[in-house]
Amino acid sequence: MLWWQSLSGLQQVFWVLAILSSSIFLISTLLSLIGFDGFETDIDVEPSEGSTPEILEFLSFRNIVAFTLGFSWTGILFFPQLKSLALLLAIIVGLGFAILNQWLMKKLQGLESSGNSNLSQSIGQEATVSVQIDAKMQGKGKVVVRVGGREMELLAVTEDNQSLKRGQKVQVYNVEDNLVFVSSEDKLGIRSL
Repeated sequence: MLWWQSLSGLQQVFWVLAILSSSIFLISTLLSLIGFDGFETDIDVEPSEGSTPEILEFLSFRNIVAFTLGFSWTGILFFPQLKSLALLLAIIVGLGFAILNQWLMKKLQGLESSGNSNLSQSIGQEATVSVQIDAKMQGKGKVVVRVGGREMELLAVTEDNQSLKRGQKVQVYNVEDNLVFVSSEDKLGIRSL
């Protein structure tokens, strides 16, 4: 306790924030690893006339934790050398942590949603059967289709009365739950196969 009493008030604030934010960060990281994403929620605030959605988007729980992590640990590390100027440096580093966190979350969300949005771009595209697809939704096969400028092999089913053989040209006419629906006929009326 003698160590704690030897700290200035600002140093004590830095230490309390560092311990709290580090604990929350570790707990949320562990929970995310086991599939719990309860810390994803943003602060629910209605935008007013003077505020922008970007600022409100920036105020997420993870960004606040990221800011506090950068702020508190920078303050702890630099207070002995810079004294009260460490507060300014801590604010700058904290903002940097929050901005970096926001950028990383957007990149991760882009990766997460790109799979689903890309699949919808396959509707109307011609595909080639790579693994036979049984008739009348009796079994899944695979097709190769160009989506967003790259070839992808996707799980596929068909409602056709005939099985679709390997190498056969088909049309993607629907996407549901990362599964493409294909047919040897032009179900969308856009071209002949």
